[in-house]
Amino acid sequence: MQDGDYVLREGILSFPRGPEGGHQIRNDGEETALVLIVSTNASPDVAEYDSGKLAAIVDGTHRFFRLGDAVEHAGPE
Repeated sequence: MQDGDYVLREGILSFPRGPEGGHQIRNDGEETALVLIVSTNASPDVAEYDSGKLAAIVDGTHRFFRLGDAVEHAGPE
């Protein structure tokens, strides 16, 4: 799925979580498309983008960070 488009047909389709999953639904046809999306995603969530950014998503609020700014975590000593 990551490297191309997939034409949806009537029925049930499941996309895996992560880079292999679906990331956009688009209707290129003339007729109205009805789509129901059911998700098990819960807050908080994290998404990594091809642009080198990471989104932390908490209660619908997205905060974006550059992966290049990552620092090591110094745990308790």
